[in-house]
Amino acid sequence: MTTAKKVLIIGGHGKVARLLTPLLIDAGHNVTSVIRQEDQVDHIQELGAQPLVQDITALNAVKWNALLAAYDVIVWSAGAGGRGDATTTRAVDRDAAWSMIDSLNRLDDRPEKAPTLLLVSFTGSLNNPWDKNDPMYAYGLAKQEVDRRLNAGVKFPFVVVAPGELTDEDNSGIKRVDDIASAAEPTPRQAVAAVLAELVGRADIPEHGARVAIAGGDAPASEISF
Repeated sequence: MTTAKKVLIIGGHGKVARLLTPLLIDAGHNVTSVIRQEDQVDHIQELGAQPLVQDITALNAVKWNALLAAYDVIVWSAGAGGRGDATTTRAVDRDAAWSMIDSLNRLDDRPEKAPTLLLVSFTGSLNNPWDKNDPMYAYGLAKQEVDRRLNAGVKFPFVVVAPGELTDEDNSGIKRVDDIASAAEPTPRQAVAAVLAELVGRADIPEHGARVAIAGGDAPASEISF
């Protein structure tokens, strides 16, 4: 039986997060979703989560600690995904994520330790696959810096979920792929949500972290391993 957990989704109105939320609610978890705009509140409530309107780019260290401290699991599903300008992309995908990691490291010094982090990235993110003239370069660089920091070692348990190009295909099945850009394959958002929901319920998240590169496939998310 899955133990109910308190889950904070950062980027709660994104497509993956909106698929994830009802999966978590159905599994008995308590979900709070950080969103950017007041007009997103009703939709989040309809999904069963508690909305929290917050600009994550404006939080200082004290506010990050206050935001994260009460939860068992943090799901990072925020980001411009390369759609914004370089400044906005860096503010969210690099700087805000970096500040979150700083906070989780601080929180791990408590007797109750830090929450577990589940961070959505992309296959091959440890080496930015885009050149400087590509509109996606700033996004790739931001994700590379954050993911390399996690890989270098942090105090808290984490899993980076690294899908290929996201699609709206109706398929929650997965397969594992090599974690290099050339191996990336289309990945349904539904599959990413299924993996995240599975990991929220797990008790075996590696203390020193893990990466799971996935694509759409036939295996259920329950078969994910580290």
